[in-house]
Amino acid sequence: MGHHQPPTTALWSRLLAVILALTVVTAWAETPTIEDLSPEDRAALNQGHAIEVIVEFDQTEAANMAAEHKRLAGLRYEDAAIVAERARSYRRQKERALAALAAEALTIQNDYEYLPLFTARVRSPAALRALLRQDGVKAVHSNIRLRHMLRESLPLIRQPEVIAQGGGGAGATVAVLDTGVDYSKQDFGSCAAPGGVCKVVYAQDFAPDDGALDDNDHGTNVAGIVLGVAPSARIAALDVFRSDGFAYSNDIIDAINWAIANRDTYNIVAMNLSLGGGESSSPCANDLFATPIANARAAGILAAIASGNENLKDALGSPACVPAAVSVGAVYDSAQGNRSWGDCADRPTQADQVTCFSNSASFLTLLAPGSTITAAGISMSGTSQATPHVAGAIAVLRAAYPNESLDATIARLTNTGVPVTDAANGVTKPRIDLFSAFTANRTAYPLTVDKAGAGSGTVSSNPAGINCGNQCQAEFAEGTTVNLTAIPDTGSVFDGWSGACTGTAACAVSMDGARNVTAAFTAVSALSLGEALDNTTLNWNTTGAAGWQGVQLSNRDAARSGAIGDDQRSVLQTSITGPGTLTFQWRVSSELDFDFVEFQVDGVTQFEISGIQGWETRTVTIGAGVHQAQWIYRKDGSVSEGEDAGWVDAVTFTPTQSNQPNLTVTQVISPANGMPGGTIEVSAAVTNQGDVAAGSFWLAFLLSSDAAIAPGDVDTGWGCTFNEGLAGGATNTCSGEIVIPSTLAPGTYYLGAYADFRSEVTESDETNNGLPADNVIAIANSVSSLVVTRTGTGAGKVSSNPVGIDCGSQCNVNFPTGAVVTLTAVPDPGSTFIGWNGDCAASAGSCLITLDTDRNATAIFSTTASAEVFPRNGVWPVGWTTPVTSSVDWSLASDWAEEGRYSLRSGAIRDNQQSQVEISGNFQAGVVSFTFYISSEIDYDWLTFSIDGIEQNGWSGEGQRSVSFPLTAGFHTLRWAYEKDESVALGSDAAWIDSVSLPVVSSGDAATTLITHYYVSILRRQPEPDGLVFWQQLIAEKRAQGLDVKPVFRDMASFFFNSSEYLNRNTSNVEFITNLYLTFFQREPEAGGLTFWLEQLASGVTRNEAMAGFLFSQEFTDFMRALGL
Repeated sequence: MGHHQPPTTALWSRLLAVILALTVVTAWAETPTIEDLSPEDRAALNQGHAIEVIVEFDQTEAANMAAEHKRLAGLRYEDAAIVAERARSYRRQKERALAALAAEALTIQNDYEYLPLFTARVRSPAALRALLRQDGVKAVHSNIRLRHMLRESLPLIRQPEVIAQGGGGAGATVAVLDTGVDYSKQDFGSCAAPGGVCKVVYAQDFAPDDGALDDNDHGTNVAGIVLGVAPSARIAALDVFRSDGFAYSNDIIDAINWAIANRDTYNIVAMNLSLGGGESSSPCANDLFATPIANARAAGILAAIASGNENLKDALGSPACVPAAVSVGAVYDSAQGNRSWGDCADRPTQADQVTCFSNSASFLTLLAPGSTITAAGISMSGTSQATPHVAGAIAVLRAAYPNESLDATIARLTNTGVPVTDAANGVTKPRIDLFSAFTANRTAYPLTVDKAGAGSGTVSSNPAGINCGNQCQAEFAEGTTVNLTAIPDTGSVFDGWSGACTGTAACAVSMDGARNVTAAFTAVSALSLGEALDNTTLNWNTTGAAGWQGVQLSNRDAARSGAIGDDQRSVLQTSITGPGTLTFQWRVSSELDFDFVEFQVDGVTQFEISGIQGWETRTVTIGAGVHQAQWIYRKDGSVSEGEDAGWVDAVTFTPTQSNQPNLTVTQVISPANGMPGGTIEVSAAVTNQGDVAAGSFWLAFLLSSDAAIAPGDVDTGWGCTFNEGLAGGATNTCSGEIVIPSTLAPGTYYLGAYADFRSEVTESDETNNGLPADNVIAIANSVSSLVVTRTGTGAGKVSSNPVGIDCGSQCNVNFPTGAVVTLTAVPDPGSTFIGWNGDCAASAGSCLITLDTDRNATAIFSTTASAEVFPRNGVWPVGWTTPVTSSVDWSLASDWAEEGRYSLRSGAIRDNQQSQVEISGNFQAGVVSFTFYISSEIDYDWLTFSIDGIEQNGWSGEGQRSVSFPLTAGFHTLRWAYEKDESVALGSDAAWIDSVSLPVVSSGDAATTLITHYYVSILRRQPEPDGLVFWQQLIAEKRAQGLDVKPVFRDMASFFFNSSEYLNRNTSNVEFITNLYLTFFQREPEAGGLTFWLEQLASGVTRNEAMAGFLFSQEFTDFMRALGL
């Protein structure tokens, strides 16, 4: 279930089908009845429609048989022979029931061979009652729909330490029941098909085949997390989600049945079900999934199941609530600032804090990291992401301890986990600690580290434990290989190991007994980076988690990277003015193919080395201009090998001359007007920005209808020949009189100059040869002036079509006499355009002026009223949503605002993530304007603005700016995104937007816009296409009959507010009443109104009755009338 965007609903052919909701399965009684089905199924059957049901048979006989055979054979779980005998027992039961029903109107849709269930299509109430009367039939279930459970994590559960001891889950398979897995991704082996060396051993669509490996990315992310925890395990990708976004009971059961049947073939030890729905405040032994999950566990397969994201603190979803489930809730893996999840928020956050959205109850099994988990290149949050941490942990433990019982495996996790208390309900549950679970009941030996010599430094270990420094002794489980790394302090060098290790490389100690190691450090004179790098001419600096430092080695000095941890960087950098050649030497001692030294120029990697490598020499050519050179030592998320560092030495830079010139026009002077066939005085300056001389070239003067001067513009036929060429770095001018072509049509133009018009010179840059004058020129036999004045308490800009007025700066322009000029006024944020005075008497934002003589126009702007304009009244703006591609939500903020007090601020994202916010709607033609503030690493972390997925512009660094963009009439999606590169955070590392002004919603499509508003306001998502069409058709039918459309919107509101999608959010009365105001009046409630309705609800008025009070109010009628509805 996606927390950012609830699932879509596909069945809109009639309202009854729309209202299909997640139903909590009715508890089984002694005699199953038709009343056990959902109301929708009962209604459909009574109306003569066939329905699909799942029939469950009593398994007492089979279970007793299996238990007896398992006891006699001394087995910990059922082997293949017992599973096969169970299947035979189930088949006999089913055959007896069906034989007695030969004449009844039912069809078997799917028989689950290894489960006491089948799916049948029943055509009448009589046929269903006949089926339920058969001996052995235990229950009948509706085919319910379940959703995804969406919402750095391995170090928190100490997985890297387990990997260091060989605990990777080798030989075990986890069945992932989800949306499929895109095994073409590198994380799974970049496979063309499952099997072989692919980490996905099997893949099948149990839901109708959608033709995609994974049409949602949810399953790919989940499977990636499993392999992150258990990298040596394998995945069985079982796609149970249909194209409507739901997983249906029968498809899930079919996949569980397959897992049981193929347990031995693939050594399936666990299933991951990051899905669910409904709620149960106690273990749900009679739930539809209780029997399938129990049968899987009996066969040796544990099911890790997401508890759900509905912020329930006394209930779990299904199937997490079934007794045999290993239910999983979510915690934060680190401090992530303030996080808002739509229906709840955590402010602030910290590691091992239960997320507010995570369902919790006394019978929850485990907790695991579930907030912003990145795997397989995808970032998602939810109990969906916590669950595969547990499934992966089960794979690791079952591979390491295959002879233990399943109960012992779960006990390892529950008994060794870190106790975490959910502050919302006081329930304490264990957050998995994989290392403690893996090493439980194993012998441990002490490892003691001493330091010697006149120098100083630290010694650390992997697995963690030694940090000497402070902790110089730790115990490690028998068989563990402990890697020790010595890092000298500034002014010291590491001389080597003694005791259980020798030499100067990284030390690996096998803990098959107590061990002692000594690290020796020698003091040396401190070296500057310039001295260490043999280059004091360049200006050196260092950044990152730990800086580079000059060190004295046995035979040379050099710069060494800082002592950094996992997922950190140490950066050495300098600025170089090219062109020239840069040469340096470097070496590395690191974990091969995981920890690297990179050399970058302007952020682009030129070389990288990894592993254990001796000194190498590298040379790179640096182009003209100023460039930043960086040497970066970076680590991945786990494991250290070698000395865990990089070194650089002997840096030299030899400048060279560029072998090409670079001509560019730097100034053009033009008069304000001229006439066809007349002469004008012009001038242009051209500079050779290259280092070598340019040969002879021609500079031409051109006339263009826009400010982009290009060879295809109108050639005036006049210019200058620079016969002597132009020396490198030199500037020359061309000036004189030119004749305007007599055939040129009257109008406004830009006069421009273009260097090397005839392409006689080969340049290093051919794109910067043209430049326009600052002002336009009006060309006509006669011209008239247009003067624009701005007045009032506010501010704004006025522009013209044809081009010329840009007021702003250019407020007095000549146009050809008789020209028709359109002026457009755009208010600045915090201001409102009031109207025109002078020769432009219109009150709208645009007006027409015919220049039959000199004219003037005055644009009047006023400051906006003191109430917050955007976000309106200081609350989250209606209709603004978070795309599913966003890693973290934007939020309402008061730490910066261009006007008023509030703005919208991007979320706290990590490297290579984005925080996005958007609004969609049908707009009139106009302008989108807003003010932004950005505080980021310049040229690396960006705020971008896009219209319909097309980026309009982007901004980086530090500063504030107001911008505007034209918008055509029609339906558009406007998106703001703050995005980070792979490293470094500067400033506040965020972006803000304020004073957003949008064109008014198109009155011609007010109905569609209001439908979209209801979806966003009530369900917190955009409408799915089928749903939008359904409501549009109902409105169209009313209009065709000349009837009022308000009843359609009342029905829509009632349906949405009573849907399981809304009810599962468990909103408070305050949230509910506020939602009514925002939905029907598009405003916040006033204090008196909110108090009144809360008192009404407290006195016994139902929510539906309160909603009716809004829907039949005069304000609602007036609001709809204003929209033309």
